[in-house]
Amino acid sequence: MPFNIRVLLPTLLPLLVVACGRVATPDLPRASTPTVSPAIRAMAVTTRSVTTTADSGPGSLRAAIAAAANGDVIVFDGATFAEPRTVALSAPLEITKNLTLIAPPVGVTLDGQGTVRVLKVATSAVVTLQGLTITRGFGTDGAGIRNQGTLTLDHVTVKDNATTSSSLGASAGGGILNTGTLAVRDSTITRNTTTGTVIATGGGIANIEGILSIERSTLSENKAVGPDNTNPGEGGYGGGLHNFGGEVNIVESTLSDNTASSQGGAFFNERGGAINPEVNPTPTGLLIAVPGGANVTNTTIANNIANVGGGMVNKGGTADIKLSTIAVNIAYTVGGGLVHQQITFNGALAGTTSISRSIVGDNVASPDGQEVFTFGGGLIGQINIIESLKGSGLSLLGNLPADAKLGALQDNGGPTKTKAIADNSEARGRGQCDVGETDQRGVPRPTSKCDLGAYQTGGTPMVVDTSPPVIAPTIEGLQGDFGWYRGDVKVTWTVTDAESTITGKTNCDAVDVTTDTAGTTYTCTATSAGGTSSLSVTVKRDATPPTVAPAVTPNPVQIDQTATVTPNATDALSGLNGYECDQPNTYTTGLKTVNCVAWDKAGNKASASTAYTVVTDTSPPAIAPTIEGLQGDSGWYRGDVKVTWTVTDPDSTVASRTGCGDVNVTSDQEDTTYTCTATSDGGTANKSVTIKRDATPPTLAPVVTPNPVTLDGVAVVTENAADALSGLNGFECDQPNTYTTGFKTVNCVAWDKAGNKTSASAAYTVVPPDTTPPLITPSVTGSLGTNGWYRGDVQVTWTVGDAESNVTSSLGCATVNVTSDTGGVSYTCAATSAGGTTSETVTIKRDATPPTLAPIVTPASVLLGATATATPNASDNFSGVSSSACDGVNTQSVGVQSVTCSATDGAGNTGTATAAYTVAYNFGGFSSPLADGVLNTTKAGKMTPVKWRLLDAFGAPVTSLASATLTMTTFTCGSTPSVGVGSSVPGISVLQNLGDGYYQVNWKSPSNFLNTCQALHVDLGEGRVRTVLFKFVK
Repeated sequence: MPFNIRVLLPTLLPLLVVACGRVATPDLPRASTPTVSPAIRAMAVTTRSVTTTADSGPGSLRAAIAAAANGDVIVFDGATFAEPRTVALSAPLEITKNLTLIAPPVGVTLDGQGTVRVLKVATSAVVTLQGLTITRGFGTDGAGIRNQGTLTLDHVTVKDNATTSSSLGASAGGGILNTGTLAVRDSTITRNTTTGTVIATGGGIANIEGILSIERSTLSENKAVGPDNTNPGEGGYGGGLHNFGGEVNIVESTLSDNTASSQGGAFFNERGGAINPEVNPTPTGLLIAVPGGANVTNTTIANNIANVGGGMVNKGGTADIKLSTIAVNIAYTVGGGLVHQQITFNGALAGTTSISRSIVGDNVASPDGQEVFTFGGGLIGQINIIESLKGSGLSLLGNLPADAKLGALQDNGGPTKTKAIADNSEARGRGQCDVGETDQRGVPRPTSKCDLGAYQTGGTPMVVDTSPPVIAPTIEGLQGDFGWYRGDVKVTWTVTDAESTITGKTNCDAVDVTTDTAGTTYTCTATSAGGTSSLSVTVKRDATPPTVAPAVTPNPVQIDQTATVTPNATDALSGLNGYECDQPNTYTTGLKTVNCVAWDKAGNKASASTAYTVVTDTSPPAIAPTIEGLQGDSGWYRGDVKVTWTVTDPDSTVASRTGCGDVNVTSDQEDTTYTCTATSDGGTANKSVTIKRDATPPTLAPVVTPNPVTLDGVAVVTENAADALSGLNGFECDQPNTYTTGFKTVNCVAWDKAGNKTSASAAYTVVPPDTTPPLITPSVTGSLGTNGWYRGDVQVTWTVGDAESNVTSSLGCATVNVTSDTGGVSYTCAATSAGGTTSETVTIKRDATPPTLAPIVTPASVLLGATATATPNASDNFSGVSSSACDGVNTQSVGVQSVTCSATDGAGNTGTATAAYTVAYNFGGFSSPLADGVLNTTKAGKMTPVKWRLLDAFGAPVTSLASATLTMTTFTCGSTPSVGVGSSVPGISVLQNLGDGYYQVNWKSPSNFLNTCQALHVDLGEGRVRTVLFKFVK
């Protein structure tokens, strides 16, 4: 595989930005590294319990996250998750709040099932995960976790997640993509893969301009896989970890067995790039450097593989490696253990690697075997064992190129695997350490002559607490059945950890349950160096016995008949578990009692008794109706009526009732019968009532005729009274007074058979004798034009009245609608009263039709620039043409043109129309060697010039022709060619403007035109075609 370490950041940057879904910006704010705050354990927070492994729904993790508030703690129910359980996800989990998720000691797995990302943490969220496993996530970036906020992983495993190429071929963060702040503590990132068809970065973790800390953790067997034929800016980078422009701090950790198809088997660290929009807002603008800082302390980087830099590559970033071991890594080109490249950003050198008190040994590189390779300077070393190195710009002080005699990568105590050094190793006692410094396992280092690398000989590794506290609940109380308690309950907790001190407890105080509850869950959460554990117990308390209210049916019961006891027992909390009742005695008559006992599921008991009577019955029930309502006359009710029934039998129970419910009559009705039927041991009886309801008074609309009435004349009052239901029973009206003139009223009263009454009055006028005929006023509505003409529909209405007497007759006074044109039509209304007869006439002229135009242009075909005249030819059938005119005729451009003419009639209607005309060139005919109107003979396959001249009407040459359309048709020699558009012309040249009005195209006819006749059609845009005829000979 070819080696080219000069991979330019501008090539990587667009793909990484797209892959990570963010736009890089310079001067990014940096948050502090997250810690598990003891305040979270001490504060009063809501603990939410996950009670099911279902992906969604009540009790699920997804539902708990959705319901949680900032600061809540989510735990997993101790009963459901007593053994290792898996939550299979069909969609990613997304956290947008500040939450802590704590798995029980046995662990909980969140499984993306190879189809979805497992978890996304939003920008504003602060999240802690403890004891969880994140597995089988899938996506184009951050398949296991995509963190944009602040995330802490404590005793978490991220494994078997995989990313695939985006649409641009980029992929990042097989296990985790971090663009926020991420802390990884006592955790394992393993067997994750990122794959890209162009570029893939960070098989285990991709840190893109984020802040990342890794403590006491392992990154192993992760892969970054790009294309095999790696070009600059392509391939797989950072099998275990890729840092692009962010900050990384790795302490007391192991990066082993990771693979990158291009560079950085374990760790690829690079200085990032960002587009400065103030310099150039396009993606090709000036790149501004973003820091890529990495601190590696007390860490082992071993057994990793890459094409370049089997262990680690630092390209343009800042790396500080202290007290660490880089060993047994493989590079297929250069830098088996470590590659440092100093790059140029905007003319300035960027990137240094500082390595001190460390071991770089037993690494393999092909073909020349160097373990450390530098390019461009910037590698600073002080007191190290580096077995072999190559490059320029090195600054090494006290380096020893010796065999460090390293052991195998194994458990040598402490939280992660290390490589021990032999007793005779040159690494022993060659370093100088400060007070308090330890090795990767936690072994204290001497202040003088401490060992180089991540392993310190002698001493005892720190004891690592790998398990959280053990929580044991004690429940005291009177226990009933089915898990219920029948009295007060006390819950106490015992919290222990044999490996470290308990650092925090939440909700672990004793709890007294003194009131009934259907189930209250109490959760104790405790934290030690081994992590956080929680345990929940649910207490159900029911100290209240059931309620019992027995009833005997039938009651009374006939002697020697069967009676049934119903206990009517209920329990509001634990629920009824059973009951038992005595058998009623019906062998003798009299008052008796029967007893029932009931018990609930908690074991509480209650008893009660009820009385019943045993009788002998010989008569049917007694039925008594009660009718309530306002009663009128003739048996009618004048308002709402209510019918109720009383059914009794002193000797036995009424066994059945039919039609004995309450009846409410709220609307008027004629005779309606309601019947109640009842049956007892003594037989069956029935009772009926008939209800008539009329609450509506009669209608009354009195009229005085004639009205007005002449002084001292006779007037009659007609009552116009009616009643639709009970019927009219009578009416009475006052006598009209005609002895004096003026406006007067007369009153009438009517009543129906139900007793409802109503009254109404009628107005009338007494007038002197009439001496004048009626007054007729016409009203004409419509759109009035000019000269008294209407230009649309017209309506004529008449108002006829006489203030002194009634109008006794009228003729022609109905409304008239004039809906068609007319030169003038008259309408007359005549009316008669006691004062005589009169009439009025109106005449309507209607013309709603605009003039008709048939314009023509003379001449219809005119030469370019000549004069033509447009004539409107307007006419109007009714009001006549008042005026007409046409626009000027434009002859300055060739083709089919049009001119608009308009005319207005006497009513004001205006009509328009257009006339078409043709403007043509003064065509001078086809020029030699061709002639018009004859069959021009030419050789097939020969170039023939087709030339013509264009003039205007005044003989001036036309020099502005820009294009011509040429087509051809084949015809039988000796016949007349068809006229029309033919096919395209092969071998025709572009149009040439020869000047002075001459134009030419050259036609190189095909040789297969031999012995054919062709018509060549030239379309100059005039609306006509000019044709020249050819006969092709040999």
